Amino acid sequence: MRLFAWILTAGAASVSACGDSVAGTDGSGNSTSGTSTVDATTSVPTTTGDPTTDTTPTTTTGPIDCAVLDDCVDAASECRLALACDAGACVYEDAPAGTPVAGQTAGDCTVLACDGNGAVAPLPDLTDVEDDGVLCTLDACDGTTPTHTPGMTACYTGADGTAGVGACKAGVQTCDANGPTGPCVGEIVPQPENCDTDVIDEDCDGLANEDGDACLCAPGSEIACYPGPPATQGVGLCHAGTQTCTPDGLDFSPCAGEVVPEDEDCDPADVDEDCDGLTDESGPSCTCGDGDVSDGEACDDGNNVDDDGCSADCQEAVKVVQIGTGAGFSCALFSHGKVKCWGFNDAGQLGLGDTEDRGDQPGEMGAALPFVDVGGDVAEIAVGSFHVCARLVSGAVKCWGRNGDGQLGLGDKNHRGDQPGEMGNALPTVQLGGGAVVQLACGNSSAARASPTSRSSAGGSAGCWDSATPITAATSPARWATRCPPCQSTPPRTSTSALRIAASA
Repeated sequence: MRLFAWILTAGAASVSACGDSVAGTDGSGNSTSGTSTVDATTSVPTTTGDPTTDTTPTTTTGPIDCAVLDDCVDAASECRLALACDAGACVYEDAPAGTPVAGQTAGDCTVLACDGNGAVAPLPDLTDVEDDGVLCTLDACDGTTPTHTPGMTACYTGADGTAGVGACKAGVQTCDANGPTGPCVGEIVPQPENCDTDVIDEDCDGLANEDGDACLCAPGSEIACYPGPPATQGVGLCHAGTQTCTPDGLDFSPCAGEVVPEDEDCDPADVDEDCDGLTDESGPSCTCGDGDVSDGEACDDGNNVDDDGCSADCQEAVKVVQIGTGAGFSCALFSHGKVKCWGFNDAGQLGLGDTEDRGDQPGEMGAALPFVDVGGDVAEIAVGSFHVCARLVSGAVKCWGRNGDGQLGLGDKNHRGDQPGEMGNALPTVQLGGGAVVQLACGNSSAARASPTSRSSAGGSAGCWDSATPITAATSPARWATRCPPCQSTPPRTSTSALRIAASA
């Protein structure tokens, strides 16, 4: 008994008794089940939850009616499975409504089935027709009552197994002692299937509108759909949705689940709302300093501050245009005329007013690394072993760092940039004489300059310095040859690793 009740509950079995057969449904094709507790003294079932959807056993409080599960099994039935004895109350699971049970009577136009609440109820079954044994009698069911009409008999000329399926049904014909006479009236036999709004199974195969000349699609089938511009599908937020074929097979439902382009706006998630492959390029929330390069901006580094990666008005992106390396330190010239240096700093070669190395500790680089203040915008830098020279946009030349040999060209041997107050406007300009300087080079302990009429062009002049007095080939030929190799090549070269590097953005 317990095993049989479990099979019914699982919905895995159907029962056919004397031709009677019904599915475990509520009449609409939906399986039903419920859970009940029963007072063993009254045997009155009490359903908990919605019997059409609730399949979770529950308990109720009441008189003690069980001590062990076997006490509940005795009160179970084909329509009720004992699950547990919980706190003295039996917990049952009821078979779905419509589940047939054993003990059917053939020909009574009735099927005995579970009612969903653990009990058995009779249900009409128009297929459980009683045969009265008389040839010329139309046997049928009127509700749950068998009927027998003399002089008539059922008839069906369609394929076996199709009567009562879809649109197909048997007809009637007259008969006498010799058997059926006259045509079969009222029968419907299989016809070619086609799609129609009434969703009729014309070929009586159990399916409706599955094919036919008028069918656009198979009912329930899905296709992808995208009403947005084709080039935006799969870009950014945009993606296709689905359309489902209607039950009549004649049309598709509206597109559902698709995302099409919307107006772009700046947002922290960097979402591409207009699906053009760009994020945060325009929109009412976009502003200079929000970190997104939007329409009308050349750059945006997330602030409105000058002297960093982008100008305060977001119109000029600052880039490195030149790099120079010395003995353990490096300098970079930016497109906005500012210079930063980092590394070894024993003589102020970083130009920061101290002798602290930079870049050897966390938090010293990036925005934390100060610009070198030389008192103006810089057009070019040249880096020696332990000193740096800069050609300003104005044409002036300034040098800082180690000065043991006068390589700064300031008429002394004092280092510059290693003490506060030595840089900016306080840093003297190297007095070179002659025309405007157009190119610089630095060596180990010397520097060189070339004027517009230097050897780098026809018949010009060049100069070097490594002491308080500039050196030329005319004034100091020996020192020119031995101390100023940068001035003897075209273009000027360096004597150490202080090589000028031009880098485009």
